[in-house]
Amino acid sequence: PSGDSSVPEVFKTTAKTFQGMGQEVFFSIGGYAYSGRWGWLQDAGKSEAAGKVAAAMSKKYSVGIEIDYEGGSDPAGGLVAFVKGFRSVCPMGTCKLTMDLYGGPGGAGWQKTTVPQVIPSSGHVGEKFGDGNWMDYANVMVIDGQPVTTAITYWQQWVDTKVLNLNRAAFSLDAGFPGIGICDGTKNDGVDTALSWLAGHGAYGVMYWAVCPPAPGSPSTCGDWTPSCNDDAPGFQHLCTKAGTCKSQILV
Repeated sequence: PSGDSSVPEVFKTTAKTFQGMGQEVFFSIGGYAYSGRWGWLQDAGKSEAAGKVAAAMSKKYSVGIEIDYEGGSDPAGGLVAFVKGFRSVCPMGTCKLTMDLYGGPGGAGWQKTTVPQVIPSSGHVGEKFGDGNWMDYANVMVIDGQPVTTAITYWQQWVDTKVLNLNRAAFSLDAGFPGIGICDGTKNDGVDTALSWLAGHGAYGVMYWAVCPPAPGSPSTCGDWTPSCNDDAPGFQHLCTKAGTCKSQILV
């Protein structure tokens, strides 16, 4: 991140819109399109400085910050420095900081060693931990194009590794992938199964995810979204009703 000028205008206006609806908003740094631009993570000084910039954005726009690292090499050293810089401006309990993980720990070799260095091994979201130089939680992302029941298989792998504190982990379901996404309400039984699994493991939360939902009322423009998601989206209503979060969903 290079400062306030790097925040797209649509992020600023959309954040205000959703915050006006009582929802919590996160700005995401990274993603697939950013995959070749993580060189600064190899330098501790640059990483710490970037953390301070991200924290300033977080405070200015009253948002959390999410790191979506898709760079390939082990980012542990840079992420630790980034967190240190971020927390020097926004202590735990002031600004939320999170990162994405693959749906299963086998998605990237660095995950098993990096998670214990940036995600607290105990406690819950909202609680301070240790010296305070930690992220708040991790987002365990969806396995794109996989049904709900398959997602649980990958989630269980995180449990088996014993490196991720599930009290500080939110898990994602596919929002609108044709025939698989939950938004149209045809996967409610699977959603219930997923919620039962997550509750049984003390997970922090559940989300639904898509790459490119179109503007309301517009047809889909990519394979991760379907037009049925644009209107009532009964599957989303079912999920948030069951989870008791219909008025407090986290949007990333």
